[in-house]
Amino acid sequence: MAIRTVRIRDIEPCQNNIQIRVSVCRHWESKKYKPVEKNEGLQFILVDEMNDAIHGFIRQGNCELLASNIVQGNIYEISRFFTSYFNYFHIADKIALSNTGNTFFFLNPDMKESEDYKQYFGEPHHATHILSTRPKQPRTPAELQAVKQMSVSDLNICDPNNYKNKTVYCTAKIGKFVPEERWFYLACPKCFKEMRKKPQSQLLICAEHDMQQPLYRFIVTALINDETDEASAIIKGKQAEELFGTTCEDLILNKNLDNPNILPPEILRIEGQIKLLELEIGTAQNVIVKGIHEDIRGLNPTQRIQPSSSTADNIQPSS
Repeated sequence: MAIRTVRIRDIEPCQNNIQIRVSVCRHWESKKYKPVEKNEGLQFILVDEMNDAIHGFIRQGNCELLASNIVQGNIYEISRFFTSYFNYFHIADKIALSNTGNTFFFLNPDMKESEDYKQYFGEPHHATHILSTRPKQPRTPAELQAVKQMSVSDLNICDPNNYKNKTVYCTAKIGKFVPEERWFYLACPKCFKEMRKKPQSQLLICAEHDMQQPLYRFIVTALINDETDEASAIIKGKQAEELFGTTCEDLILNKNLDNPNILPPEILRIEGQIKLLELEIGTAQNVIVKGIHEDIRGLNPTQRIQPSSSTADNIQPSS
């Protein structure tokens, strides 16, 4: 099938067989700072002959090949241009400004069109809405030191219905990672849910957002324990990146560790470490890790971790 050239205003989501002719208005390198600082790729503002603009992105793995050939201000024909979710804006019969990211738009006061934007986006239905937030979680060492903790045996007997949208804390040792479980999955970049094959096709789609450019995301199952019991904990996404000190994409794309059934050394080295865990009680006899902190109580594997007050009254001192 021949590649067709389209204007930016005619681009639709999830196209991958188009060509655009654009000027590179501006480009810059983007970085990710957590869990480790690393370059993410090259980002662009691209403008076509209709003065419509679109944001473009080249992943870091392709930058070495392409970045040296791109000069700001030059005009290029870009083939195999892929769109997942996109944004563009133009002033025509109707102003359209669309974006799916958390972005600030800066309006140049010297442009006569800026008054049109101000008037349009000043209408009541564009008013700012403040979304409700979860209660502030403890973060400083003093705050974490003061939190009420559960023992692992407490976690195992918690009723999930009584702990919906609640965070509990537990200091425990990360014992073994379950080897027969996969350690990554292909996720939708919008909702991070797993993408699955479309029926009678090899294309991956998200149930909520249809076809997207998938990203690799951690999902591991670990056995956590203290002296009271053992429990199964699921660690995924950002929390796993912080724990392992790397990203899933780095292990797979840069280090070629792409076997889902063989755990990389970056994961295995965590076994035996003691952490203060922020947890949610799952519904399938497991807990979900929502935050990971260093063991602020200075415990070592031989010290007893006191269970919560709900069970402390039943513990008799040893003779």
